[in-house]
Amino acid sequence: KCEQCGKHTVVGSIRELGLGTNTFYFARHGEAENNIRDICSGYCDNDPIDLTEKGIREAEAIVKTLKKQGGIDLIVSSDVRRTKHTAEIVAKTFKCPVAYDTRLREWNFGVFHGRPCVEFARAVQLEKRWTERPERRAAAPHP
Repeated sequence: KCEQCGKHTVVGSIRELGLGTNTFYFARHGEAENNIRDICSGYCDNDPIDLTEKGIREAEAIVKTLKKQGGIDLIVSSDVRRTKHTAEIVAKTFKCPVAYDTRLREWNFGVFHGRPCVEFARAVQLEKRWTERPERRAAAPHP
């Protein structure tokens, strides 16, 4: 936290903060609407996908776990709607700021966004997703 302006900034190292240790917790967003429908929903502009009621309860469970660990003082989150919602639920309890970082966005599934995950799985084999680009092909029209 900047002593002059009061803003929180993500820095490159613990040493830059003048601290000996930091504890980092990683959490996935709560269940989102497309998770239960098994629909591809990575990042896209104007993302309408939000948390389900179960996803909200999962975010509240994150709060309980973090309370047992002693709390937190900063959240760094993707700016995707479902991750923002999860972060806001947690931040409200701990009264801590949330820094949104576009580098934490999920994949952009392109033509597969909003389509069944099985279509993506058929087109891009799991073992090749990190090493090869999928072939360019015309996408089936959106349902």
